Amino acid sequence: MHTTQRYQYCIFPEDVRPLPSYTFGTKVMGQGSSARRRLQNAPVGHYVQYNSEWCWMNLASTCGGIQVAIPVILSNDRDRFTEVPTQ
Repeated sequence: MHTTQRYQYCIFPEDVRPLPSYTFGTKVMGQGSSARRRLQNAPVGHYVQYNSEWCWMNLASTCGGIQVAIPVILSNDRDRFTEVPTQ
């Protein structure tokens, strides 16, 4: 999925921003299915962290509902969000 389509209906909370399009490679996409499984039943604001560069987060949608497992960059202030363990 092209990056503009992935983020089209997402509502980004403060301290969360989309990944730059040049970072979408096999590493990011390879984590997608695992992140989706872990976040499938989690509410908005929950995320999975696989490395220090980005995370996968459930975001609110402009159409209502949840956008599940969206790759984002999270600022250092993570207290407002909940990490889902990877194990």
